[in-house]
Amino acid sequence: MALTRAQMTFTTSWEQTKTITGFNASTQSGSLSTLVTPTISGAACNRIYMVQGTAAFGVTVTVNLFSLTEPAFNEAIAPVRIYGVQLRIAGATGQYKPGAADPLIWPFADASDALTFASTSTLSDSFMFGTHTGQTVSNTVKNVRVINTHGSDTLTYTVAWLLGV
Repeated sequence: MALTRAQMTFTTSWEQTKTITGFNASTQSGSLSTLVTPTISGAACNRIYMVQGTAAFGVTVTVNLFSLTEPAFNEAIAPVRIYGVQLRIAGATGQYKPGAADPLIWPFADASDALTFASTSTLSDSFMFGTHTGQTVSNTVKNVRVINTHGSDTLTYTVAWLLGV
């Protein structure tokens, strides 16, 4: 299967107001958009891999990004680069972090870092990281984890990785 297009877009927009006693309030607003569009080629960024699932409290889901099976086509793939990750969760509070063994540290500074996200049954939380140049994935740099850290709630997650095989 050939990837023909990939684009990651992240937009932050805001409005903030300052009350000024005796005068009209002052309002500032704006937006910032970032677009990551890696070059799609047979030798670079060329595959999307996505997982969806649920995790009960205390459950850790570990994904080995160096040895994957594409579920739609039952095809084994072995990525050697990662260009982006997007995570969307709902239902519980959890973490996305490097694996306990053979950790893929990117986009963090070291293996002990984690991104903690919060969600409820009516609110989902998401994040995205992307880079124009691929970060290495190998037999010793491959594992990432999604962890449910919240009470009795079930975490529902969807993770997509933009990879190079």
